Amino acid sequence: MFLEWALVHDQYYGTPLKFIEEAFQKGSSVIMDIDVQGAKIIKEKFPGRIVTIFILPPSEKEWERRLRHRGTDSEESILKRIRNGKSELERQNEFDYKIVNDDLNQALADLERIILSKP
Repeated sequence: MFLEWALVHDQYYGTPLKFIEEAFQKGSSVIMDIDVQGAKIIKEKFPGRIVTIFILPPSEKEWERRLRHRGTDSEESILKRIRNGKSELERQNEFDYKIVNDDLNQALADLERIILSKP
């Protein structure tokens, strides 16, 4: 059984419920890379237990450059990611925190500060 699932960039992604429940039973934290719709669902299902962090590109131009530089996606896929990503960027204020991924060391320091500040 899945806690949440979604069709993202023409691919299905999901989070097994058992994985999250087992981690919480052990008192462990879980870090997930998830889209905005999945984050919303999980936050609703575990109120008060979920902290969401939106990772932002430094700019749309840099974000597109990074997508193209990876060399793993077709032009069609890149354009679809940009289109979908723009709609996700519009929902960034639904998250508890935002981190701009401009400088890797700074982004990691920001992430660490957020994680370590939570019980």
